[in-house]
Amino acid sequence: MKVALFIALVLCAALTGCSDLGTSPLDGTPQLNQAVDGLTISYVRGQKFILFLDSNIDAGCQWDYTLSDSSVVCVEGKVTYRSNNPGVPGGLATATVHFCTGHMGKCIVTMFEHQPWMIGVPPSKTVSFTVLVQ
Repeated sequence: MKVALFIALVLCAALTGCSDLGTSPLDGTPQLNQAVDGLTISYVRGQKFILFLDSNIDAGCQWDYTLSDSSVVCVEGKVTYRSNNPGVPGGLATATVHFCTGHMGKCIVTMFEHQPWMIGVPPSKTVSFTVLVQ
């Protein structure tokens, strides 16, 4: 009985921690992931938000982006990467992109994972979403 209760508690904690869109418990900054693909999200001027994406850095892939209007949404800094299994060679990593909204309007954000030296090869993954700034 104790084992079953323990397993139920672990499963409950794991499932509640896997939300698609959420906010950071520390500072309230909205956090997004691949689930944002195809969605439209509204923010106010000056709002910061973070996007986390799975990355296959072992294959030399990196995430780049295009913004339809960089006066509405801008990227702060560069895309950063953190290993999902520190101390273990290989595997996936998490790419982190910090955004900030600017002027009122609409911006389409397109993220694409690719191997930069492979010219003319389509990206391995894309994530695209629309940001409305009010």
